[in-house]
Amino acid sequence: MLAASQERIFFDLTIAENIAYGLENVGLGDIISAARSANIHEFIEQFSQGYETRIVQEVLEQARLEDPSRTSLIIAHRLSTIRSCDLTCVFDKGHIIEGGTHIELTQRRGAYYKMLNQNNLQ
Repeated sequence: MLAASQERIFFDLTIAENIAYGLENVGLGDIISAARSANIHEFIEQFSQGYETRIVQEVLEQARLEDPSRTSLIIAHRLSTIRSCDLTCVFDKGHIIEGGTHIELTQRRGAYYKMLNQNNLQ
């Protein structure tokens, strides 16, 4: 079964993982072949990490470079996505229960720290 959307949807995965999303036992050769068929192989190769580039992180970095003063609201369940944010707020039942940088929140060993450790175990 194949799911195709008219909207571009990318998951917080590498480019290779996004291309192979939902398929099992897909090798890099198959991924490159699919990228060549879609005429995006050369574009992907321009990234320093090529097919291992994390798409969401790359988009965030690009936005930061284009307008460093921009304020972005990022909602994430995967904590690696927000690790480099200037400010992270932890919500519980609609209320902010913690806020700070990644380092500050991990040093406090509160809710963020617990979620981070839980994420690392999965």
